[in-house]
Amino acid sequence: MQHFYEYLFSPHVFWKLIWYCIVAVVGSVSLGYWYIYALYGKNITRVGSGNSGATNAYRIAGISGFIAVFALDVVRAYALLFLYMHYMQPQSSIEVFVCVIILLLSNTKLLIRYLFSGFYSGKGVSTSVGVLLFFHPELLLAAFVTWVAILVLSGHRVGIASAVAVASLPLWAHCLPSSNYTISEGAVVLGVSVIIMCIVLASHAENIRVFLSKKMGA
Repeated sequence: MQHFYEYLFSPHVFWKLIWYCIVAVVGSVSLGYWYIYALYGKNITRVGSGNSGATNAYRIAGISGFIAVFALDVVRAYALLFLYMHYMQPQSSIEVFVCVIILLLSNTKLLIRYLFSGFYSGKGVSTSVGVLLFFHPELLLAAFVTWVAILVLSGHRVGIASAVAVASLPLWAHCLPSSNYTISEGAVVLGVSVIIMCIVLASHAENIRVFLSKKMGA
């Protein structure tokens, strides 16, 4: 037990744990909720799907609201990862994965974000874009092309297009060359893509269920 406490409170581990807590708290703040409330005086959780993400912001504020909320989530994710990599300097891919998992989970109702916005949240897509932009912009571009194609083929179903796009990430990560990154480039990119796929698909489970039930009933 003494060795455990010595390890836990060693500078290398202790400050990373502090940073993980910071990521969880900052990531859980519903920027879409507060943006819409501040500019339009409306509660985004009482409109449309009740989520506080960019898609629901579009239903209140149009394309400008969508772009603003989307950009806020992307910039936040990118900034948190940049600061983490620059100041914490993780020594293994596992440490990077932990930070990404906490960031993505805190940005969906799968963890704690709902506490800040009336028990509603986004589904982590905008945050995933920020993560991909940081680790591998080319992978983000491939996912975007997939998203556009599925959006057209599915009759403009944003949720389904997002789900398919993130499901394709591990395949794209395997096919595309690694970005110029430092810690086991291929392992980090592939691992991050799998993490994003699992978390975003889990947050879109209801969309997928409804889509499949309609297709099977047709």
